Amino acid sequence: MWSEKWLKPDYSVKNDEPVHFDELRLKKIDKKLKKGKGSWEVDFFYAPFVIQEGGRPYYPYLALYVDGNTSMILNFTLSSYSEHIKTFHDGFLDFVENIVTLPDRILAGNDAAYGFFKPFADKFGIDLIKTKKLNALIPARKSFFQSMGKYKTISHISPRQSRRLTCSVKIKPACRLGLGDIFTESSIVHVF
Repeated sequence: MWSEKWLKPDYSVKNDEPVHFDELRLKKIDKKLKKGKGSWEVDFFYAPFVIQEGGRPYYPYLALYVDGNTSMILNFTLSSYSEHIKTFHDGFLDFVENIVTLPDRILAGNDAAYGFFKPFADKFGIDLIKTKKLNALIPARKSFFQSMGKYKTISHISPRQSRRLTCSVKIKPACRLGLGDIFTESSIVHVF
């Protein structure tokens, strides 16, 4: 028998795969970095644009890291959802290897981000807090996507070109489009 009913969609993203950070890279980071003051706000979510890489287009999953005091975008990583654990792992460690100090706390915006950062925060003694109140990340995220809206289509970006491509964020000129890690020369990004 046929029946109809309205269901609310489940927008939560479940992260069942455990994160295992590369121990060798973590040892190098531990020797190099010192723990500082301040906080990072981190969140994982779907980006509002489509990526076409030869096959079926998809909405990329995005990891965004923002300085909690300045709303400055520290780094971001794009990936397909099916490969996001490895891509976010590599992108995050690449980012951390190029900074000077770690924060004393990380505010995670959802369960996926909290679960991802838990092993890292435990290893380095960083307070990890799951919260919906991300006062720095929300305006940075909005500004980030507004600035990307200037590019109706970003196509044929090679990894070398993407290292030089910058986006001008209206709040703070803080982000670099690091598209070379995920996009190939035939990639097309449609920004809505």
